Amino acid sequence: MPTADYLIIGGGTAACIIANRLSKNPSNEVLLLEAGGKPDNPKLHIPVSFSQMFKSRYDWNYETVPQRHVNNRKMYQPRGKMLGGCSQINAMIYIRGAAADYDYWASLGLKNWSYENVLPYFIKGKNNCNIEGDYHQKGGEQFISKPRYKNPLIEDFKKAGVQLGFRQNPDFNGSTQLGIGEYQVFQQEGRRHSCYEAYLKPAIKRSNLNVITGANVDKINIKDGKAVSVNYIKNGKTITAFANKEIILCAGAFGSPMILQRSGIGDTDLLSSLNIKTLVDSPGVGKNLQDHLAYGINLETKKELSLDGLDDMPRVFTPLLQYLLTRQGPFTSNVAQGGAFFKSKPSLEEADLQILFAPATFIKHGFIKPKKYYGFTVGACHIQPKSKGFINITDHHVSSLPHIDPNYLSEEADQEAVVAGFRMIQRFCETVSLKQHIHKWQYPSKALQTDNEIMDFLRQYIQTLYHPVGTCRMGIDKDAVVDQRLKVKGLEGLRVADASVMPNIIRGNTQAPVMMIAERAAEFIKEERLTLSTKMIY
Repeated sequence: MPTADYLIIGGGTAACIIANRLSKNPSNEVLLLEAGGKPDNPKLHIPVSFSQMFKSRYDWNYETVPQRHVNNRKMYQPRGKMLGGCSQINAMIYIRGAAADYDYWASLGLKNWSYENVLPYFIKGKNNCNIEGDYHQKGGEQFISKPRYKNPLIEDFKKAGVQLGFRQNPDFNGSTQLGIGEYQVFQQEGRRHSCYEAYLKPAIKRSNLNVITGANVDKINIKDGKAVSVNYIKNGKTITAFANKEIILCAGAFGSPMILQRSGIGDTDLLSSLNIKTLVDSPGVGKNLQDHLAYGINLETKKELSLDGLDDMPRVFTPLLQYLLTRQGPFTSNVAQGGAFFKSKPSLEEADLQILFAPATFIKHGFIKPKKYYGFTVGACHIQPKSKGFINITDHHVSSLPHIDPNYLSEEADQEAVVAGFRMIQRFCETVSLKQHIHKWQYPSKALQTDNEIMDFLRQYIQTLYHPVGTCRMGIDKDAVVDQRLKVKGLEGLRVADASVMPNIIRGNTQAPVMMIAERAAEFIKEERLTLSTKMIY
């Protein structure tokens, strides 16, 4: 029976950081349980190949129930299933969100989560290779850099934005998020730099850190109001692991609420219907699910300017050799290289829409590949959705698929926003800078005019941008799952630290915010142990 001071459930983005920080103290025994395996496929490290990991053994491969506002489609929901989690299969975009996101959290009573308070934890542990100043640092574990490869279409995308009135923004994580520019990425010298590579891999050699892969956590065991151990399945056998001090749940916006519910922590009505005894009545578990939806216009280019066809013979040889020998060239591209943030209405405080420009055809998660043309994509994402949904387990079995219902586009304001976003990316396609490259519109086949036309198209092609959050919401109200130090309410010895604790979704990609949350969680644990030790002395 494995035993440790700190038991971490999950091996993804947050778990890698927390395991590193806690195991730095040699007196701490740390055990990490990951359901997946090691990131042992070479393609995981090649930036341009990220979508090839979808629906592989490195993916939980979830899908939603039919979404009634999106043509009743079941929507694919990839989640990383390996050490490093989603930081191994995402597009590597480094975005923190707007300062207003965290000040809004603070306005909900979470005073320690204002932008001023979280900024140091965004900076901590980072090694920004290209940008210096008050918002960045060098020397940390996590490498962040500009993409090494710049497709010629990117400059014309930025020129198109200037023609439309966008300001140039060289740093979306600086004093303002608004404007147009190029994304920075989680890369080191042309390779993906995941949280596994940055934090966990260097720490595994420590004798006080034990990492067990292939360990699918079933439930957390509670005794006298305290979380004391975990049951997990490995090679078909149930094993119990014990925590002397604390259990930290880092299984993500889908995994964390599922584990809590199987453990008897959740809404009593749901648990009773599944014949699970309620140990902590926490009605917010699984609720408040929020996500970003993305969509795009795909256009055929006049010349072979795009990343399309890089896997085809014989075109693959030159860029592959270039990558293997120098870590340069198109294989280092994260695909969505350029972007922008803007307001759909002048009255808004901050951006509610994000643009993503890819010098490649990207349709339905990259599953649809053009066979006879080269193209590029001008995409948009609604980053402040009002629609909220939920995730629930369907029975007590660890292997059963969950009921995921994000309730996409259920709010009329969200439908208005995605239409505004489509109209903006359509304007990009009609600028002189981009129009010169367009041979033909592909998806859609022509410019769309009415709101109904746009919504009909979006209901067919809109997809997740892979940012589910909020299902173990942090708050001071009775329905919140965790308090502002990320402790599960109604229990001792259990904390949640991942995207699920966000009370409201942030404006942008979610890896950087999850890393910030993990740094704060590790700091909370250290502070509380120091306080406890001091009390014991006196």
